[in-house]
Amino acid sequence: MLKKVLQASGLVGTPDGAELEHACRFVSSRGLLRSCELHAPTPVSSSGRIPVPVRIGFRAGFDSFYLTPEMLDRFVRKHMPAVSRPFTLVTGDSDIAIAPGRQLAQATIAALLENPLLTHWFAQNRVFEHPKLHSIPIGMDYHTISTATRTKSKDPHPWGGAVPPREQERQIQALCAAAPPLAARVPKAYCNWHFALDRGDRRECMERAHADAMVYQTEFSTRDQTWRRNAEHAFTLSPFGIGMDCHRTWEAMVLGSIPIVKHSSLDELFDDLPVLIVEDWADVTPARLERELARMAACTYDYSRLELAHWTARIHRRPLPPARRMSIEEFARSGASASG
Repeated sequence: MLKKVLQASGLVGTPDGAELEHACRFVSSRGLLRSCELHAPTPVSSSGRIPVPVRIGFRAGFDSFYLTPEMLDRFVRKHMPAVSRPFTLVTGDSDIAIAPGRQLAQATIAALLENPLLTHWFAQNRVFEHPKLHSIPIGMDYHTISTATRTKSKDPHPWGGAVPPREQERQIQALCAAAPPLAARVPKAYCNWHFALDRGDRRECMERAHADAMVYQTEFSTRDQTWRRNAEHAFTLSPFGIGMDCHRTWEAMVLGSIPIVKHSSLDELFDDLPVLIVEDWADVTPARLERELARMAACTYDYSRLELAHWTARIHRRPLPPARRMSIEEFARSGASASG
């Protein structure tokens, strides 16, 4: 009864027909959030505050909860004892790594995983292994300049004006479709992360990767300009930022570019996707990129793993959508009809 009242009130969940991230094709942290039964109605990235309707919802029998990692300590201490039926936990919309004793208390993680009512925990930036714990991608960033977000701010965003999520998706697909064929793209790795070298392993990446294998964006640009330039390059270098997973990695694939990432606990996210994983940034050389471009251009990949429907099916234990096997070039050209 309480569940139905909360759903009818619009205080939890996402309204039917809303043109928000859950209506997009490609996976995003907010799309995953809005695909869960219980989540903050007006989400704020990295917020530790659990809204009152969500607190009430913990007692209402919802099957799936989406929380930021910053909310977990409070959830475990104050709200988890009120949960009376099995639930799936999904965490993300934050840069915090899911690792005991780092940014999250070991006792908090242990209490969650030892709770017999927790069936599965799907986490962004998963670092360690546990039978209940599974990785999910950060995916696309549709929320930073979405109309829902920017109408609350009077300050212009350096990426550009407010754009609804589905229109952002149409833009990036159109840019991919209009970009040069993979064989005609600049055979180097595009870089636009060097404006903030204090994050993650970016400085190490810049120092160790071969300079002749990289192309640096010369000035900060609007996002559509950055996407357009990115789509002119065969590769995209994607070191860690504040968090481990990065929107850049997923944007690169949607743009038909091959992201280069360093080996980490996130590797399984990239299974059967066109991602080049290296052991050391020093492995990024012109000769290596030439070899990998020839090899990867001849392969096919399962592009359904880029899509929100694939990951929501995993979370909610539904049959996975059919695989979408195609080459990088076939995927890029497929965007022409999807963006029209």
